[in-house]
Amino acid sequence: MLRTLKASVFLYAASTAIALAQTPLPNPLVLGPNTIVGRGNIGRGAAYAMSFQELVSTLSVLGLSAPSGTAGGDLSGTYPNPTVAKLNGTAPPNSGLFKGNGSGGVVAAVSGTDYAPATSGTSILKGNGSGGFSSAASGTDYAPATSGSTVLLGNGTGGFSAYAGTSCTNQFPRSLSTAGAATCATVANTDLANSTMTIAGASVALGGSYAPARAAAAPSNPTGTTSTGAQVMMGLGSSATVTPVTSGKVFIHVNGQINQTTSGDGCILQIRYGTGSAPTNGAAATGTTAGSAPGFVSAATTNAVPFALAAYVTGLTPSTAYWIDLGVQAVTGGTCTPLANTVIALEQ
Repeated sequence: MLRTLKASVFLYAASTAIALAQTPLPNPLVLGPNTIVGRGNIGRGAAYAMSFQELVSTLSVLGLSAPSGTAGGDLSGTYPNPTVAKLNGTAPPNSGLFKGNGSGGVVAAVSGTDYAPATSGTSILKGNGSGGFSSAASGTDYAPATSGSTVLLGNGTGGFSAYAGTSCTNQFPRSLSTAGAATCATVANTDLANSTMTIAGASVALGGSYAPARAAAAPSNPTGTTSTGAQVMMGLGSSATVTPVTSGKVFIHVNGQINQTTSGDGCILQIRYGTGSAPTNGAAATGTTAGSAPGFVSAATTNAVPFALAAYVTGLTPSTAYWIDLGVQAVTGGTCTPLANTVIALEQ
């Protein structure tokens, strides 16, 4: 059985070789190195494939000669030494880079479209907006290299320039030029106008000095009062004032001595504050009270009893001036006079 199969293969190959020798190759195609394929009904086969060397050897065994004449299909020249003229039916370009043509052949690749073109010197490429490439411009498409250590700044036209690096001593840069040069300035009240910041959870209006308000006064001794039914203003507010600038929270401290002309009688004192014109000495009680209103009793008409009053007020309006005064009244009689008074106000 094996001997019969080998004989059949040999006879088939021989009949095919004879047919090839007698009939020009019908437009052969090159599939690979030295491999020729033909199409058509030759002998008993519908198609055939063999190397050129195999073809020559087969013909030699049969006493036949190799194909001759002009080659066709993907080949050019003449047999027995044709050359490859095409790839799958398409002639390749003579030079340059190749790309597939979508039909199994090759065509020339286009510089700038299919690949980045070579440029003279060192160049950075960018897309040209049409699927190709063009040279990128230094300073416009990318930050140019500079000598030394340089910080680059946008030049306002899509490019770059060196940052001038101007510094401000004990000031702040108010503005920068396109080259990065700073205009230095000192913080002024107008720079903070209508601005706010949060301090201890509260929104605080800015303006004026950054430092909280500090005020102290030593008013002249006022004229005392004999009023027993209500407090009377001492007129200290004409010189004792405070203007909050940050939080509007102020600690007020007033100390001095209280004199009662009636031995064994007493005096009542309380801190008062307000806005607008400060009340004059002897005016009716006005403003907002702060802290308690303790009473002091004089043991003798010539004795002055020390006193110290303190209060912590909140909700004051920054940049608004407030006067600070004492409301005083006698307990049952006599004249009450605060002496050697000191008023201190500290914004917190």
